[in-house]
Amino acid sequence: MGELEPRKRSAPDDQILRLAGTHSPHEISREMHGILSPAAIAARLQTLLKAKNWLTLTQERALTAWKLKDILRQLEEQFLSDNNAKIRVSVIKEITANLDRAEATTNADLDRLYGNQAIIMGQVIERALQMALSELGKNYPDIDETDLREVLRVALPEAAAEIQMRTADEV
Repeated sequence: MGELEPRKRSAPDDQILRLAGTHSPHEISREMHGILSPAAIAARLQTLLKAKNWLTLTQERALTAWKLKDILRQLEEQFLSDNNAKIRVSVIKEITANLDRAEATTNADLDRLYGNQAIIMGQVIERALQMALSELGKNYPDIDETDLREVLRVALPEAAAEIQMRTADEV
């Protein structure tokens, strides 16, 4: 099936997706005041679920949080047997674990991004200093180029170490 971009979904699609985890097509139809029949809701849900990337990460987190709230609301409203409560608690634990995994993945991606940005920044600084050295050599021929190169030889590793230290502190 083709991809559905999250912004191209309609409000009824969003409502179907939001309710799908906890309501039957008949209940969703009732919630939507009969705008769509239960059969149409079931068919639309299948289409939405077959589409790739039908939720953004933010929408997925919001949906998960909503499901958790709905489960907790049901726990508070209903008399629960021990078995029913255990099942719900296990579902909550699974959803929470999924959220933790998604957050860990996002953090790992950000760590790589920040590390790559630091490397690029170091390379840019090195190139800028080499260009400055070249210009100084052209404009001030009486300054010993060996002295300027020695300054860069000492300064560049210090700059790289500083970038590495700051990157490590932020991660």
